[in-house]
Amino acid sequence: MAHDVFISHARKDKKIADAICETLESAEMRCWIAPRDISPGEDWTEATRKAIRSSRVMVMVFSENANAAPHIEREIAHAFYTGRIIIPFRLAETPLRRDFLFYLDDVRWFDAFGPHPEQHLEALTARIKGRLLGPAVTSNARRSRSENKRTAAINSLNSGKDELRTSNYRTQQIFKRVAIVALVFAVVWDLWLASRQIKHGASPEESNFGSMSSGRSTSLNSPAKTRGDASAPTPHYAFTRLGLWVAVNAGPTPLVQPGPQDTPSIMPPGQSASATPLPPSNAEQNAVESTPQEDQTSASFKASAEERALKELVLDYIRTVSSNDVSTQERFFAQRVNFFGEGVLSLPMVQASMERYCRQWPIRKWEPRGEPEFPKILHSTNPKLYEVLQPLTWTVANGSEHKQGSTTLYVRIRKNEKGVFRIIHVEKRDRHVQSQSNS
Repeated sequence: MAHDVFISHARKDKKIADAICETLESAEMRCWIAPRDISPGEDWTEATRKAIRSSRVMVMVFSENANAAPHIEREIAHAFYTGRIIIPFRLAETPLRRDFLFYLDDVRWFDAFGPHPEQHLEALTARIKGRLLGPAVTSNARRSRSENKRTAAINSLNSGKDELRTSNYRTQQIFKRVAIVALVFAVVWDLWLASRQIKHGASPEESNFGSMSSGRSTSLNSPAKTRGDASAPTPHYAFTRLGLWVAVNAGPTPLVQPGPQDTPSIMPPGQSASATPLPPSNAEQNAVESTPQEDQTSASFKASAEERALKELVLDYIRTVSSNDVSTQERFFAQRVNFFGEGVLSLPMVQASMERYCRQWPIRKWEPRGEPEFPKILHSTNPKLYEVLQPLTWTVANGSEHKQGSTTLYVRIRKNEKGVFRIIHVEKRDRHVQSQSNS
């Protein structure tokens, strides 16, 4: 069942916590509070975790009692990692415990100092309602402003509709007349140029590029004269009624074969001058290729390099599980770790938990199976957070007792300020377990 507010409190602060719950529920907000909403026989830790995941806001009753209660830190950590809104309701100016600073460093506190904290409950209710209903109100206001602007724009367009039609019609008439005059002038000019060129017997290439053609003809004809090809006819052109220049030579123009001295030095042996040009070199292709492809290649290389580093980190950690020296595992973890369902633990607490696991199961063997997965769900919202799902099989034994199974190791990793990967969350998602006891 979904809830609006999860109320976290120490047992000695139950009176004010019940008052907060009553006030919020009278304002039609669904609350979850222990021990009222825990069923008989239900696991306390699992029940609170489910309630936090199904709530949108956590109200933490903070006091000296909360500083001393170990379950408060676990509840705050779970709300922090699941992205819930945390509102600390502070009863006194008590210094915050160091372990809480990681989760409540940038959280806005609600101060309820004084002998009667109940008088601040109405203000607390208003703040929670604002956090729950704020996005909807803002969305409605934006939608209303957008509709008003759209209506004003439509009215403005309708009011000038007739004027735009008249103006467009006049503009089209003017453009049509100018286009007709320009077309007639262009046709007359082309006819005059054609008649002048026919009169002087010059080709279009010679009339437009006279100086260039004369230079070319000199350089091209001189080798022909040297080889004795002075009999090659000069091409003549005529202007057709379709506006095209066509050759009117009586016979085909002989091709002038280049001599050995005319062959470029870069031409490969056995290739004629009329062959298809060589494809561009690798350097030219690299110069033509677009920069976005290089950027995509660089981005994919970076992503694959990060995935390789994450994979090696997880596989290295799995290999150390079989070792009896648990101190070697400190290099994998951050200062605070959500460790295998035991809550958020410090490094000494993680080491103590591993020592208990080693004493319970002296023989341990974890073997990876297949390639890991990188969901990138967290990484899309926070570039410093990564997720790794590594399938593995495990076997543990203690004397005659023996267990084995397959699981998926879920690891959440954060990159710190120095660019080093550290594990902040690790758990097993068991799929198959077999137990065996030899008497």
